[in-house]
Amino acid sequence: MQISILLPRLRLYGGIRRMLEIANRMSDAGHDVTIYHSDGSACDWMDVRAKILPASAITKREHEHLLYIFPEHRAIAHGATARRLYHYNLNLYNKRLLLIPSWISFFLRGIFAVHRAYYIRRAVLDARATILVNCTDSEKWLKEHFGITAVSILGAVNSKIFYPVVSRKNSGTTILHLGSPKYWKGNDIVKAAVALVRHSVPDVISESFYDKGISQDQMAAVYGRADVFADAQLYAGWNNPIAEAMACKIPVVCYDSGPNRDIAIHEQTALLVPPKRPDLMAKAIERIINDKVLRDRLVENAYRAIQPFTWERTTNDLLAVLTHANH
Repeated sequence: MQISILLPRLRLYGGIRRMLEIANRMSDAGHDVTIYHSDGSACDWMDVRAKILPASAITKREHEHLLYIFPEHRAIAHGATARRLYHYNLNLYNKRLLLIPSWISFFLRGIFAVHRAYYIRRAVLDARATILVNCTDSEKWLKEHFGITAVSILGAVNSKIFYPVVSRKNSGTTILHLGSPKYWKGNDIVKAAVALVRHSVPDVISESFYDKGISQDQMAAVYGRADVFADAQLYAGWNNPIAEAMACKIPVVCYDSGPNRDIAIHEQTALLVPPKRPDLMAKAIERIINDKVLRDRLVENAYRAIQPFTWERTTNDLLAVLTHANH
């Protein structure tokens, strides 16, 4: 099959890595895969085996299958000549804003959250495209609220990058988290939770890997130095960081939200807490620190649960959708 993937850029983000992992495996399987992005420059942090061209070249050829992930790229995708068009939504963000009619949100686009919701709504309601999502929660939500039959293509973990490593621990008890300044990533919530934990565990420290230039081959060691991984993302699709922590055998505390439930099961593979409750997140972290039996159970259960989620499986699921579209 001839498969074209439109991306905004090739910087190190979870959604970009997802598509590069898939593109590599499609290419390895003998498919003609081309990635179109901004200026068409090569990826400098990951080996990419698909062809790479600038986004401007997308209108200069016909496409058998054209897939875009960035909602703002809907117009570019529609401007290309494609037999089959797909929008792969990786995050619905604030679902309440998606319920605002497009003609209203159009006039409120100066507000960032509404701007994002406006383009997401237009993309998931794209009548020309087959809608794909990366978690079952998004699939159910779109069906319930818009009557859309989306197809779940779940995420995965690259076991060559994320695996258990016995790293040299820090001097204190380490809580690892994203650290992103974006408000929906929950950095302030995790920091507040760690501050509360410090009352009973004085040596607790928080660490993050955001914007530290950590190479992919060092990520397993970074996770391996942690005692707990805490995630407080308010809006997420498939949650890459908690999946990676599970693959590295690091116990997880995260929000009890729909997207997380594909892999995070309370008291089995993680401890789940309500959103925006640093006090309850702190108690969950303390439980893991103080209860070795609980910690070991969560780690082993999560490690086993995450093993089936490979990029080969994800790629095959997507190829099945593309193949079906040809018949």
